[in-house]
Amino acid sequence: ERRPEARLSDFVREIPGVLVFMQGNRAAVEVRGSACTPDVFLDGISFDMDREVGLNQLFTQELEAIEVYKGQEVPGEFLKVGFQRPCRAIVIWSRRGT
Repeated sequence: ERRPEARLSDFVREIPGVLVFMQGNRAAVEVRGSACTPDVFLDGISFDMDREVGLNQLFTQELEAIEVYKGQEVPGEFLKVGFQRPCRAIVIWSRRGT
């Protein structure tokens, strides 16, 4: 609320262990210690980010919380079906979903 002009990538960049790479207008994200791309969930549902914009397609004014899980910490509800080992998960909660 104090930073209404901030983009989602600005907030995610402040989370320890998370790297954000800007490629033009696109914000790509990587969690340190892993070569895999983290899965993103919005309000508990798998979310496919726009390939042109990445994280910045979500407006920060609508967000309530951001959680980052690494490897074995990923809760069961955020594991992709059929995968043996979890990668990483970024879970975003919106104000309308809470």
